Amino acid sequence: MEAALIDWYGETPVPGAWAADQQLWASEATGTWTLMQLGADDRACVISQGEDWVPNDDPIVAFEQLLREQGNAAPAEALAFLDLLTSDAS
Repeated sequence: MEAALIDWYGETPVPGAWAADQQLWASEATGTWTLMQLGADDRACVISQGEDWVPNDDPIVAFEQLLREQGNAAPAEALAFLDLLTSDAS
C-alpha cells in the first residue's frame, strides 16, 4: 500500500497525523490525501481519501481546514480521525 501511495500519488506520511492505528498520507505535488487503517498483521486499508491537500506549518490544522471546506460532504471517517488527532493534542 505504501509503495502505491508513493509511486502513484507522490504521497508521504503527514508528520504528527497518526492516531489509533490510523495514518494520514498526503502530497503537496498532487494535492491528494489518503487516510489508512493499519492492521496488526501489517496490512493497510484505505478508509478515506480526497483531494485539495494544502500544506500548512501544522498538518492537523491543514487537514481540519480541508474538511471544514467540504462541509457536509466531508467523509465521516476523516472527521472521526480528526477528532482523534485533536483529542490526543489536548
